[in-house]
Amino acid sequence: MWSSRLGWLSRSFAVAVLAAGPLTLGCGTGEYNTRLDGTVKNVARRAAIEAYLGASAADVSADSGVRLRLPTLFDASAKQLTPEDGRARVGPAAIPGLVRASERAIDDAAGKFSVGYVYFAAVPKEGKPQDAFQGEVQRAIAAALPNAKWETAQFEKLAGGAANFPVLKASGPQLFDASQNGGATEQHEGQFELYLVPADKHWVLIGWRAPTAHATKYQFWEGVRAAMATVEVGGGGASTPAAPAAAPAADPMAPAPAAPMPMPMPTLPPAAANNPPGEGAPPGVVGGAVGLAPLNP
Repeated sequence: MWSSRLGWLSRSFAVAVLAAGPLTLGCGTGEYNTRLDGTVKNVARRAAIEAYLGASAADVSADSGVRLRLPTLFDASAKQLTPEDGRARVGPAAIPGLVRASERAIDDAAGKFSVGYVYFAAVPKEGKPQDAFQGEVQRAIAAALPNAKWETAQFEKLAGGAANFPVLKASGPQLFDASQNGGATEQHEGQFELYLVPADKHWVLIGWRAPTAHATKYQFWEGVRAAMATVEVGGGGASTPAAPAAAPAADPMAPAPAAPMPMPMPTLPPAAANNPPGEGAPPGVVGGAVGLAPLNP
């Protein structure tokens, strides 16, 4: 499968080079090399993101107007959860406007299973300014993760350009319910990220959560960065960047935006056949994919 992915990359590279060919007319060798280098890097960047993603986009909800491609980790093995399902909560906390969630059984280096989650929520904008809504969400999540704080995340989009999203982030001990996957409700060191995406009529939330050890083995957060790079708002159009995270100055829970960082260039991984079974890549992920670093550490 990895060889086919490399074949795709090679073909994309060839097309990109041919497309760059006309740029050489009237240009010196230095300018041609600069433009060619930019084309090659763009092809590699897109290949790095694509390596983590499923083929089709999913709607957050039928009327939200927000779509994204999910990491391959959330394949047919993932269980779909309704808002009424207790396992769709973040410990004791309920995400406002939750539409649905998915959980995926993943094991750590010792083979012990827990679960990773993706959450989708949408709340009508009417009567809810962004800063008030962010405060509402933060107070709801504080029931489970009192250290959760709003920051600003920036992503290089798959289609080109950049997108900014407020993100509510928390790390530390969290409850993970693996009872439906042969495990138990246990506390693990984990990470939670809840992104706010403004749509036409809704505040849309896309959340992710996983135990740290399990997430590391399956490159969970690299997949999240790739998925957020595909977010589209408004019927398949270009993403509309969110305003920076904000809250009233008098609010003690006011967010502190984090400065975004540029995305480093990825490197290609070894072939999947060289990886021991279950090492570094869940079913469907090619060769452990590529080291796509987060823009906000």
